[in-house]
Amino acid sequence: DVFEHLVDPAGTIEALDRCLEPGGYVYGRFAADEDAERPQHIVQDFGPVLERFARLGFEEVFRDEWLW
Repeated sequence: DVFEHLVDPAGTIEALDRCLEPGGYVYGRFAADEDAERPQHIVQDFGPVLERFARLGFEEVFRDEWLW
């Protein structure tokens, strides 16, 4: 529940990659719809974030279909 607030969410993946030990996990919900009541949600397209995870070798291991 943070990535939708970041100016450069894909770039943040690089920092996570540097901080995690090999085999570490990132748990996150990567979704935010445009909502006039939540103008702080500045990111709605998480494609670049998920692509950066994949490029760095992260793999999706769980997806809660209720959230997606």
